[in-house]
Amino acid sequence: MPIAFQQAGDLTSSKSIISAYKILIVMVSIYIVGAVVLITLCAMLHRHLMLIISNINFAQFSYLLPGLAIAWALFYFGQVLTSFGLLANKSHRYIPPKVTAAIIACVGIFYLAPKAGPAGVVWGLIIANSLYSLWCFLIAFKYFKLARTGSITKLEQ
Repeated sequence: MPIAFQQAGDLTSSKSIISAYKILIVMVSIYIVGAVVLITLCAMLHRHLMLIISNINFAQFSYLLPGLAIAWALFYFGQVLTSFGLLANKSHRYIPPKVTAAIIACVGIFYLAPKAGPAGVVWGLIIANSLYSLWCFLIAFKYFKLARTGSITKLEQ
């Protein structure tokens, strides 16, 4: 991210902003590949991983590990996407998605946990973090689109 921020400079050159966003796209792509690898490893080795980090008493819940990996990968995907708005100096755009996702997580977890047990907690996190990452993606797309159309002044608004 520091390289992208340096590349963007003072947000006056359309060329430098687009170049910075291309760096961020590479960063997001690398994150996606890493997340897919991690989720795949969790799906294939969940029981073994659970035994490494815990003990036999919790091995019965190892099937939840891939779902947790998905939930947290979605959250951090949203976090990575915030770099697009941060580059445009629009950090305040991420307050509503963060607060909304936290509320949905709380409601979802408290609603689904009694109905589905530990799996309900995982589903509550997946739902909330899916919304968060989608919202952050839409914000990132907006700023990338503005940069591509040369609407530098709109980045200032």
